[in-house]
Amino acid sequence: MLRHVTRTLGPVALLLLAACATGRKAGNRHPGQDIVLVEVHNDLTPPADLTVRMISGNGITTVLGGVGPNRIVVLQFRDPGLTGEYRLRADGSGNRSVESRDFTLFQNALVVWSLQDNTITVSTRSESDLLGASHDADGNTP
Repeated sequence: MLRHVTRTLGPVALLLLAACATGRKAGNRHPGQDIVLVEVHNDLTPPADLTVRMISGNGITTVLGGVGPNRIVVLQFRDPGLTGEYRLRADGSGNRSVESRDFTLFQNALVVWSLQDNTITVSTRSESDLLGASHDADGNTP
């Protein structure tokens, strides 16, 4: 009897295992969806070099990178959870810092942050958005 149950359940177990492997949430996502693009417009006056950080709702801080004066830089933020409230902070020399309002992140998001007036917009990014693009305020690449 035990041998009959084992022979019957063996193929069923394999089918269940295969179904679980193909139906996993991560397997259904497109590559790059868990990456948020953060476009930072460093238009501060007076100009300053800044380090940009993403701060999660529970206080975890991730350094995204630097942005020079009068530059527009696209930085990447990767978080497997990618849901919840976040804010951005840019720190420069002489205790100079700018902190954004809280905003909600989601997969495939594009965050645009203008430092001069501290405005932030969050939208769904398109396939044509460039990863790691950098240019100055006039559109020139370094």
